[in-house]
Amino acid sequence: MDEQEKIPVGEPAEDASELDVQEIIDSVLAAAPAAVAAQEEQDAQQAYAQQPYGQPEYPQQPYPPQQPYYPEQPYYPEQPYYPPQPMYEQPTYPPQQAQAALQAQEAMQNAPLPQEPVPERKFAFKVRNLSKDYGGNRVLDDISFDIPAGAIVGLLGPNGSGKTTLIKILAGLLHDHTGSIKINGKTPGPATKATVALLPDSVYFPPRFRTIDCIKYFADFFKDFNKVKAIEFAAQFGLDLNQRIKTMSKGMQDKLQLLLVMSRAADIYLLDEPLGGVD
Repeated sequence: MDEQEKIPVGEPAEDASELDVQEIIDSVLAAAPAAVAAQEEQDAQQAYAQQPYGQPEYPQQPYPPQQPYYPEQPYYPEQPYYPPQPMYEQPTYPPQQAQAALQAQEAMQNAPLPQEPVPERKFAFKVRNLSKDYGGNRVLDDISFDIPAGAIVGLLGPNGSGKTTLIKILAGLLHDHTGSIKINGKTPGPATKATVALLPDSVYFPPRFRTIDCIKYFADFFKDFNKVKAIEFAAQFGLDLNQRIKTMSKGMQDKLQLLLVMSRAADIYLLDEPLGGVD
């Protein structure tokens, strides 16, 4: 065999003997494990190169099953024990007493409910059978009426029907009349004049008076007069505090009297044509 030429693996000679064939087989079997190991190493290197950052790939582990959520139950303190109460036993009465008790119970059920007292209604004016004459001319003829407190009432009528006369009587300026008058439950007098503010149909201040003089005049006579409010009204109406009445127009004089009356905190306001000359 040493003398003969070696035959490469996989290329048997045509004239090889049985011994040569056996040697070839042995050499192939001897080289097979090394080839298999080399192929496995090559496959491992390729698999390692394909992994990110060269880290080995681990199989994904399954997640544990999620437990159901049970909210926390509120705490209820233990309730005290109350023993059952014995049944109320109806008292027994003799026949006569039972009949009287039954009648008393029916009377209580049929009795009317107590009614709350109705508050007394307040009236600013109560006029009964009022009459007024000027000479032989009767202006007011037996009139009667009631005006509740807090009401706004308009007095309508033609000229000469007695509107101004009625206003003066209600203000306590005229007394020669028949009938009765109550102002806030009182007879007309100094006490009622302190709570009634009258706006007449004509100017009663001296012509020499200035606007500020009229304001001071009212402040001296009436405790409920607001001097600051009157000065503010004068500014809103465009009236000069130093202007005299004799230099004012009819509309300016009416504005002056209106601001004086409305600057009082009176209970009742009597206005005789308050906007007659006001533009």
